[in-house]
Amino acid sequence: IVKKDIAEAVNYLMSAYKKGDIQSAFILGHLLYEGKYVEENREKGLELMEKALNAGYKDKSGEYAIHLFATGKEKEALSYLEDKAYRYHSENASVILGEHYFNNKQYSKAMEYFSIASKYKNPSSMFHIGLMLKDGLGHTPNVKKAYDYLLGQKAS
Repeated sequence: IVKKDIAEAVNYLMSAYKKGDIQSAFILGHLLYEGKYVEENREKGLELMEKALNAGYKDKSGEYAIHLFATGKEKEALSYLEDKAYRYHSENASVILGEHYFNNKQYSKAMEYFSIASKYKNPSSMFHIGLMLKDGLGHTPNVKKAYDYLLGQKAS
């Protein structure tokens, strides 16, 4: 990709954003946050991503929440992800929350979110549920049920 092409693409995004295109606002926010192809401006980047989300843009990847975590806004990130997990049954948001709570040794909360993602047979959620059941983390140990999850044969 030539620098000229990148500059044109950024100008196109800027123009589309100014015309109210919410996907362009989210992408531009991501570029600003990362400092990719534009001067880094994390605060403005988060602002644009939030504006796009509030206007109805669906962030399928959870990028916004990851940026919030990275900037120390854990409470906002958790709130955003919990909304996606419960209101939209987001597999990705559920896995991110499950891993967050698992890493912070809040196993019953981790089980709650991994259970949502396990309905989609998500490998990470299946593995973590199996591990928690096997080791009795936040749940009564159940080796048979644990192996069903570890082998990917069970969904809650």
